[in-house]
Amino acid sequence: MRARVVIVAEAEQQLRDVDRWWVTNRQAAPHLFLNELDRAVDLLSEMPEIGPRFERTHRIGIRRLVLRRSKYWVYYLYDAKRAIVYILAIWSTFRGSDPELPEARV
Repeated sequence: MRARVVIVAEAEQQLRDVDRWWVTNRQAAPHLFLNELDRAVDLLSEMPEIGPRFERTHRIGIRRLVLRRSKYWVYYLYDAKRAIVYILAIWSTFRGSDPELPEARV
């Protein structure tokens, strides 16, 4: 059974910000980020436990998946009982800090 993928509001805003930056600054591949994110969403829907656990948080069950070409982390929580993947943050691998992770919600 496929999991439903929900992007929470904070991650949705991060997605828009990254996409806007990517289209403006990566003219050789303006849609690389969105294409890679789309593939990641499909993958998370099929295999929601694929990402390694993210241990640098007090929250249990947080995982992250790297978008290798665009160099972003997708932080997420999988609710197995409800079969929902909550994408909580989209964060550059180059940042020296971890994102604030909002609560998962529909």
